[in-house]
Amino acid sequence: IAKEVLRRKFVVGLMSDMAESLERFDRYFGWYDPTNVEAMQCKDQLTSKKGAVNSNKHARVEEGSPAWEGLARHNELDLELYDYVLELWEAQRHILEMQRDSSGSAQASDAVATE
Repeated sequence: IAKEVLRRKFVVGLMSDMAESLERFDRYFGWYDPTNVEAMQCKDQLTSKKGAVNSNKHARVEEGSPAWEGLARHNELDLELYDYVLELWEAQRHILEMQRDSSGSAQASDAVATE
């Protein structure tokens, strides 16, 4: 059910690609306004190396370590959902580009659903 809800109701964004995520949100929701200096500065700050980080400090866990494997087992469904979000990210890229090219904006009546 979670995958279907994501597919039908969400424009997904990634912390690892904050700049493109914000651009997608701007265009999809009609928020893009290059004359809004304050919004553009805020976006620049969020997408800078300093701003585009998870503000919560976490201990580093080495991939493949027993701790890593335990976390992966405990969060197996979350990891599956994240992998799906990565697929959805790519699929939505193409859909949003097609919508923008055909209409000048990426807005749609419902969420960006992929087939």
